[in-house]
Amino acid sequence: MIPKEPITAFILAGGRSRRFFADKALQDWHGTPLLAHVVSLVQPFVCEVFVVSQRASDYTNVVDVPVIADLHPDCGPLGGIHAGLSGTRTAWNLFAACDMPYLKSEFLSLLLDQIDAQALAVVPQLDERLVPTLALYHRNALALAEAMLQQGNFHLQHFCRALPCKVVSTEQLRQVDPHLQSLTNLNTLEDWKRASA
Repeated sequence: MIPKEPITAFILAGGRSRRFFADKALQDWHGTPLLAHVVSLVQPFVCEVFVVSQRASDYTNVVDVPVIADLHPDCGPLGGIHAGLSGTRTAWNLFAACDMPYLKSEFLSLLLDQIDAQALAVVPQLDERLVPTLALYHRNALALAEAMLQQGNFHLQHFCRALPCKVVSTEQLRQVDPHLQSLTNLNTLEDWKRASA
């Protein structure tokens, strides 16, 4: 798929994997590090891919794309989104968590098709909750991210709901990904074992 306009992707790999007891991004996923696998899934849809992490030096030899550091460490995914939007050269930017190994091309195509000139974000909805760690953000969302970080508010649901946001409903998502596998996170060792099986 060729995007209608240039898109930059940022893979969020800044988490501490506390529930996993190891660095998820470095775990072997069918012969390749999980982080590298997720990078490969988004590359066909974008003009450039970056990894964002507060431990940037851990990943420079793992992926063949640039790795950038959080500008506000220890601020969760919002810090990673802020870092990406601070340096992007494109208006729209795709953000994905590094522990989503089942991202489907149809799912990503649907998100990209929802880009709206009236919005600053395109965010999937799973039941009643938004999924801000697999979403598109316009670079003009940077000002809100900066303001929230300065206030000590790192809540991604608040961030998305404060933006002019195009919500992609669960029903729309199921049309291209019936079991919503694209939204699966491998948060724990149990998740990993089930996925590996």
